[in-house]
Amino acid sequence: MSRGLIYAKALAVGGLIVGFGYMLMRLSTPTEEQYYAARINSFYLNKLSPEHKKRISDKTKIREHNAAILEMIKKVAESDKPSA
Repeated sequence: MSRGLIYAKALAVGGLIVGFGYMLMRLSTPTEEQYYAARINSFYLNKLSPEHKKRISDKTKIREHNAAILEMIKKVAESDKPSA
């Protein structure tokens, strides 16, 4: 077996291991919103600081606002009339 083939196999196996690890991390790690929602719904409701609650609330409002803007953009893009 040539050295190039050995290195190629080692690189492929290493890439698979790293890819599997990244996929496993993405599937098992909750988003920040899910993490704080779980904390708020549990025993730690009173232990979260008001700053954390406000930050999560602000992020949720911004996300909803951006989704509404995106829907408006999609409607305008689908219509034949130019926007004014």
